[in-house]
Amino acid sequence: MPLAQTKYVEWLSVAYNYLTDAGAIALSKNHMITDLYIASGGIGAEGGVAIASMPKLTDLDLGYNNIGDTGAIALAGSNSLRWLYLDRNGITAKGIAALRQNASFIELYLAENDGIKATGKRKAKFATSYSTGEGQLFKSCLKD
Repeated sequence: MPLAQTKYVEWLSVAYNYLTDAGAIALSKNHMITDLYIASGGIGAEGGVAIASMPKLTDLDLGYNNIGDTGAIALAGSNSLRWLYLDRNGITAKGIAALRQNASFIELYLAENDGIKATGKRKAKFATSYSTGEGQLFKSCLKD
């Protein structure tokens, strides 16, 4: 049985494998996965949009991919995601603004994206946002 179709996988790590958009699209058909780790997986906007459609997904690490604003905006519309890690994904201010509108995120990690601005000449190393159960959003940008 193909991995993307099994009903028994809830947690899956395929990080550092070249999954590509095609693999992300195949995995998105599995509606049982709650935790998915695909850091450095060759995922672009199309794969990001597909993954955003996974209804039970609560924890997603897509760091070091290239989902851009299109993928970020799709993920921002998720009702199930609580923890989202999107460091180094080519996301600009447009995608980051969309993500920050989703108050259901407990943690949103956006380090080293194009839309993260730091004061002065230093680049932001980490940027995190936290939301409470009441939907209040707290943002911080930590510089190295």
